[in-house]
Amino acid sequence: VMTTAWYGVSSTGNQADYAVTQLAENAPDSHTKGKQVLQDFRYVDDGAPSANTIQEREDMITQAEQILETGGFKIKYVVKSGHPPPEGASIDGELVKILGYNWEALKDLLSFGFTTLNFNPKRRGIKKPLKTPIATIADIKRILLSRKFTKRDAVGRSSELFDPCGIWELFKFQVKNRLTSLNGKSWDEQLSQEEVEEWCEILEKFLDIPKLKVHRSVVPEDADIDSFRLIALADAAETAAGAAIYAGFLLPDGTYSARLLVAKSRIVSATIPRNELSAILLMAELTYIVKSNSPIPINDIIYATDSTIALSWCTNPDLKLKQFVLNRVETIQRLVEWTTDKQEFDPNSICHIPGNLNLADMLTKPMQLDITAVDMSSHWQNGLPWMKMSKQSMPLKSHQDIVVSASERYFLEAECHEKPFVVIPTTDIPSVHHFVVAQASMISSVGVPPPSAPGGEQFHSDASKPEHIIDFVKFGWFKAIRILNNVLMFITKTKHRLHLQKVQVCIYCTEVKFPTETQSLSTMSEKAVFRIESKIIRKSYPASKLTKLTEIDEILYFSDRLDVNNPVTIKDMDFELCLDNTEFSTTVPAVRPNSQLFFAYLLAVHTRIRPHAGVELTIRELTKKMYIIGHFRHVVKRLRNDCSTCATINKRTVDLEMAKHHYSKTLIAPVFYTVQMDIVYGFKVKIYRKAKTYMKVYALIIVCTHTSATNILVLESIDTQSVVTALERHACRYGMPAEVYIDNGSQLKALEKLQFSIRDLDAQVYDARGIRVFVSTAKSHQERGKVENKVKLLRLTLQQNSIDQKYPLTAIGWETIFAKMANEMDDIPIAKSDSSSVKNASFELLTPNRLKLGRNNYRSLHGNTEFTDHSIPSELLERNRKIMSAFYQNLLDNLHHFQAKPSKWPNTSQRTPLVDDIVLFKHTENNAAVDWKLGRVVSVEPRKVSIMYSTKSDRKQIPTMRFVSRSYRDVVILFSESDVLVNSNEYFRSVTNQQ
Repeated sequence: VMTTAWYGVSSTGNQADYAVTQLAENAPDSHTKGKQVLQDFRYVDDGAPSANTIQEREDMITQAEQILETGGFKIKYVVKSGHPPPEGASIDGELVKILGYNWEALKDLLSFGFTTLNFNPKRRGIKKPLKTPIATIADIKRILLSRKFTKRDAVGRSSELFDPCGIWELFKFQVKNRLTSLNGKSWDEQLSQEEVEEWCEILEKFLDIPKLKVHRSVVPEDADIDSFRLIALADAAETAAGAAIYAGFLLPDGTYSARLLVAKSRIVSATIPRNELSAILLMAELTYIVKSNSPIPINDIIYATDSTIALSWCTNPDLKLKQFVLNRVETIQRLVEWTTDKQEFDPNSICHIPGNLNLADMLTKPMQLDITAVDMSSHWQNGLPWMKMSKQSMPLKSHQDIVVSASERYFLEAECHEKPFVVIPTTDIPSVHHFVVAQASMISSVGVPPPSAPGGEQFHSDASKPEHIIDFVKFGWFKAIRILNNVLMFITKTKHRLHLQKVQVCIYCTEVKFPTETQSLSTMSEKAVFRIESKIIRKSYPASKLTKLTEIDEILYFSDRLDVNNPVTIKDMDFELCLDNTEFSTTVPAVRPNSQLFFAYLLAVHTRIRPHAGVELTIRELTKKMYIIGHFRHVVKRLRNDCSTCATINKRTVDLEMAKHHYSKTLIAPVFYTVQMDIVYGFKVKIYRKAKTYMKVYALIIVCTHTSATNILVLESIDTQSVVTALERHACRYGMPAEVYIDNGSQLKALEKLQFSIRDLDAQVYDARGIRVFVSTAKSHQERGKVENKVKLLRLTLQQNSIDQKYPLTAIGWETIFAKMANEMDDIPIAKSDSSSVKNASFELLTPNRLKLGRNNYRSLHGNTEFTDHSIPSELLERNRKIMSAFYQNLLDNLHHFQAKPSKWPNTSQRTPLVDDIVLFKHTENNAAVDWKLGRVVSVEPRKVSIMYSTKSDRKQIPTMRFVSRSYRDVVILFSESDVLVNSNEYFRSVTNQQ
């Protein structure tokens, strides 16, 4: 057991931190305050706890000391507010370093950790002291003009303003805002004379920074500690967004205190409404951090912003927001819900405040650098008078009390998808008493008002001049008709009750058939919407286009399918003795190809009636319901192309059809990459021309399965060594084959044990390569049809040329004859090319010889071949191996060795990820076991993206978010902000070419 922390074994800091954590966890329950100090108020070996009373503070110190003593730790010193720091805690006896601030413990004041300007570079973390301290602006100008002042120097001086809590964030923001003017400059580029003079004025204010001090505690001495509340403010402008959190406690006089607790600003570059939304998100994040770490329970949180547009996005659940705004609104609502301890988001949690009363507005606009704006007595530190009132007396408005102007409405709706309703005056909707329920056309003019909007307005379908009261694209055909049915039934029943109240006998009920069946309601609803469509057609099309249309009951029908005197009747042909079961459709109304009715019914046919059928079947089903004027086939094709289910079905269909095709038939590869091989018997050969003795030789036929290119080689015998030798000759001419299809012969089956090295076009050598051998079924020569045809053609050619196989020739003679025959076989055309760009007609014909002009340079034989199975005789191969080894050794001794490496990574797609894209990314770097996770892109860099994803946690707890960086090739985009849903009006207008 190690009793001492060793350097080099493990980080001693981590060991000590783990030991302190374990001591706190194992401490008895009687030391809860000491446990809290070590667990919640400690960073490594420093702690900064706070207490409400002096006695509670002493208990914390005592219990923490006792817990640490059980592990052999001793507290170095304890600094208490209201007391001077002990020896060793301070250099000057007054100030103590804490979180980058200077703490004057005796007066309990915080000040900047910044001391003085020093332009000397750091050496081992320490700057060399200046010979002459900088005390005036003249000293600053003297130093800046005597040296090269660059962007690096400006950023370095600004970074010295370390203020993690944002107590002086207003001063920091003004400096950061000045830095934006240096964007585009290189780090070591010298600034111009005007820019140097501007930074001299900025750095002059740095001389007064040590004078800035604030009270560390935000709790007044006479405050009610149980009345803690937060006021969170947010604002943004064109280039900046900021948030500030103020703490308040109830005082004896009934007012509240107000002290700045934390603030934050950011440089942004989006539109002003988006920047305002980012500011509200920053405000919610800061509030959540304060809420999670506050030792005092928070009774109330007041969120306030002066942006009506961003407030409308956050508080209106009916808006269909775009991806950028939606992601931030959901995060804001979630954080507000968590901080207010409510089961769901309350829209009244975020209020509106006038801009002149919003202190966060100071974090968004350039202003003169002034130390007095952030000192102890400023409004920035102590808040405005309204912040000391009770919540009921504050000048706040809820989202229901604000009115969006016309210009603000434009920006508000710019980040929204099309809504199903827009605002129209109530007077445009007639009363229910004005309708005659016996006519279904009443639906064309009735409105079903949703809950009223502010100002006595109600909502109607989304268009400047709406065609129908229901958005057919949004709700779909069947649901829209069902809604109209309910409207019709409601009006019918209402009219019926009115009649019963006025007279004893209801004339309406006796003279008009009461529509009780859903089928009759649907028919009436469909006729109503087709009447509206017919009215639009009469206004939109000239009379010449309407010659084939006939009007019946205010609905336009297609004349060629209409016979008023002899209407077509529908019969179930399954019960008729007729083999041709053809469906007949009755008269159908006319619609436009860019109308909502057509597109809604197209979606219904595509998803429900004929799910994901082909184009012709879909068009056939459409024409049963309606006659579409003009061309509409491109809309059906576009929908099928964009449908993910259709793509999946097509892929499965292709996979099913291609299952019976070997993959080599559709493989794009050089000549002789995939070959069929066979051996032809019966050739006599003489050792030399006038020799009287002869021996037998054989022919090895190699046929390319893609191009039918042929190569015929002489074999000395049918053993494996001869086959390999012939294959090596073939590889030297055309490259080594990768796949070989053979008959069930032992000398060819042994090729699967063959091993060799190949060299690609980049001179990269690959060792231990082999050939994939596919053996046909025994006695099934038809499986290798190409090579069998070549064997047959070889024998036929020899016979036609009067070449007797039994007449002996030399081996070179047979090799020459085989080469001529292979050349003639490869002159046979196999395809005809496109002649649009070919002047010479002979180039239109593709022959194997034309395809053999090149060779497979990616499988060039390198060195020798050998068998992995040593039971195969390999004397001949061994001899060849020695020859090739000697050759390459001589080559290496006399020539330089060139090696070209291939590119490390393949190309990625042209579609690069964007911010807020929903993506799948590789969670693990190991390619052997890839773990994909779902995340959201938060930032994009030239070669990689940063992704935020949630980790596994308890269902009842707040999920923790983590961040990871991945390159483009490790990311798959699932959904982007610019993606349009199929059942949206944006997609409907895109496929129908509407603006």
